Amino acid sequence: MDENKYIEPEFAREDGGAALPDPAEDTAPSGGAELRSEAPSGAEVAGGTTSETDAAVAPAPGNPDAGETPSPEDTADEAELQAADEAESAEAAESSETPGEAEASESDGEENGTDAAGKSEKKSRRPGQTLFEWAQALAVSISIIVVLFTFFARIIGVDGDSMNPTLTNGDRVIISGLFYTPKHGDIVVLHAESFESPLIKRVIAVEGETVRVEPDEGKVYVNGVPLDEDYTAEPTLKSYDMTPSVDVIVPDGCVFVMGDNRNHSSDSRSSIVGMVDERQIIGKAYWRLLPVEHFGGL
Repeated sequence: MDENKYIEPEFAREDGGAALPDPAEDTAPSGGAELRSEAPSGAEVAGGTTSETDAAVAPAPGNPDAGETPSPEDTADEAELQAADEAESAEAAESSETPGEAEASESDGEENGTDAAGKSEKKSRRPGQTLFEWAQALAVSISIIVVLFTFFARIIGVDGDSMNPTLTNGDRVIISGLFYTPKHGDIVVLHAESFESPLIKRVIAVEGETVRVEPDEGKVYVNGVPLDEDYTAEPTLKSYDMTPSVDVIVPDGCVFVMGDNRNHSSDSRSSIVGMVDERQIIGKAYWRLLPVEHFGGL
């Protein structure tokens, strides 16, 4: 017998007795008679006899729900629920994979578009256009250099040996007069009325200070103190137009300059140069560019 098949119980006694009344029909008891139960009587159960109905209704071992057969409507509902669950799972899987794939496809498209744009741009460039761009860049660079060396710095060539051994003939130096105030020991480039070309000298004293040359000692005194000049080629043995051993006061707004090659230099000791007005100073020499082996600061 199929264990999932439900058998309508028969309300009949096995011993051929009268059939038990159907509880569904006996809706109202009459005359105080008791309502009969569907379950077998106690005598029948005690006697050890079981009806075919009981055997058929009993669930199979290991399958507690075997006694109930689902209706077609329940089976259809379960199938619809299962199909809905499967559809939701499939949608979730697609949604988790779709963004990455979309991003990958978009990035591939962008890269392809960029490559195509670059290739088309390269193809569209003509030799004349590239040459024009190079010429334009060169012109801008030259303009920047001109402005830089006109207003901020200049390159000056050394002419002569008056600054030996610090600077020699033919050296190239960078000078700048931007926000410059003369100080002791600075190497400066200046204009002198008696010379067509600028002169390059060293500042020995500034306004208000006293200068004295002692040829017998080979020394120069500033404010009564001898200078320690390790940059000179030889001791100062000439005073030129200055009176030896006499202090000279530097006027306001002026400086006293001398060349490092003391005995072969035209400077403030000579009347053709004299005291130099600060406004005649073009700028201070900061760097030596050439020769390369002597490149560096001054």
